[in-house]
Amino acid sequence: MEQKQIQYVLIALALILALVGSYFGITLPAPDVPTPTSRAANVPCYFEPGGTGLTCGSGGTVTIGSGATLAVSSGATETHTAASALDGGATVGGGFGSTGCTISTVGALSCDGAATIGGAATITGTLTLAGAEMSGPVRFGSASTVVSGTLIAHGLATTPTVALLTAGATITTPLFVQATNATSITVGINDEVSVTTVYWLAGK
Repeated sequence: MEQKQIQYVLIALALILALVGSYFGITLPAPDVPTPTSRAANVPCYFEPGGTGLTCGSGGTVTIGSGATLAVSSGATETHTAASALDGGATVGGGFGSTGCTISTVGALSCDGAATIGGAATITGTLTLAGAEMSGPVRFGSASTVVSGTLIAHGLATTPTVALLTAGATITTPLFVQATNATSITVGINDEVSVTTVYWLAGK
């Protein structure tokens, strides 16, 4: 009982002090409020509700450290709404030399195996085929029933600096370019042999 009486007395004293202070204009000193410092806007990276996706806002970075692996399962889809940059190059499959492709940091592409291009291919630099370099127009095709002296029209309208011939089947005699001019390639074949199909390429 005495403890409750003491509590009532203390509460009453607190109320009296508050009223007196208010009457005489006494106020407690305001605490110092630190001036907020400027900082970069927070860019959140967060999981979508239910964990169905990971979103990282503009300016954010998702980092995969050295030695870590980003695994994409078969059947997964990778999409881009705009072109993306690969600052460190890229390796597909085992990389060049191990049944794959490698793109270097300067954009050089090296691949093992065959490449299939469904549309038009544009080369603005130098094209090298079988050690022959071409930096201008290139044309290619095939000719049938070719003998020594056959003229193959290349359509370049200028004398090619590179001309290549390949037989469509195995032959036992040399097949070679005898001459070139602004309209055609002259085929050379030893031993009076007739070749069913010859594939040709001409370029500058």
